[in-house]
Amino acid sequence: MKYLIVVLVFVMGAITIGEARWCINCTANSGVDCDGESVECENEGDFCQKATSIRSVYGQLRYQVIKGCKSVSGSCNKFVNANTNEFWLLLYSECCYDDNCNTGEIYMPKQNTTENGLNCPSSLVIGSDQCGTGNETVPCKGDQTVCFMFAADGTGPDKANYCMKGCISEGVCELPTDASTTSTTSRSCKPAQ
Repeated sequence: MKYLIVVLVFVMGAITIGEARWCINCTANSGVDCDGESVECENEGDFCQKATSIRSVYGQLRYQVIKGCKSVSGSCNKFVNANTNEFWLLLYSECCYDDNCNTGEIYMPKQNTTENGLNCPSSLVIGSDQCGTGNETVPCKGDQTVCFMFAADGTGPDKANYCMKGCISEGVCELPTDASTTSTTSRSCKPAQ
């Protein structure tokens, strides 16, 4: 009987250890939900995430809902608020740790968008990973207390080539980047003034 219990413990451990998680995978450019297939995550430590974003590039609004596997846990249950003079982004994500737990709708929480008295240098250059040396600034809003600069050289997964600088929510710059979903090759942050 003792040996049977030991064997059962090892068998149960083998069933749960080493298995990758399964998550719903989809993207929609409107609404608060998307339908997709269940996919097996690439890594054992991956978890499920659903995110919603609203962004404006040169005045063109874009909405997106994304569900899938994620490996950078620092971005869970976070709100990102970033802006330059020609770009702004509101992003909110929720994470969960069971198979296919990222179902259902996701809503953007209401955020404070009132100017907070801080300012940052501002630039958006698409087609180059250099931001230039202009003197333009942008007022920070709500929880934006940090000036950021993100640049990508066009070699990442989305083949983007850009440079932007402006205001961003506190704590975002400390998040690790997920190389599978971003092409950001350099970034810097400092307190806004």
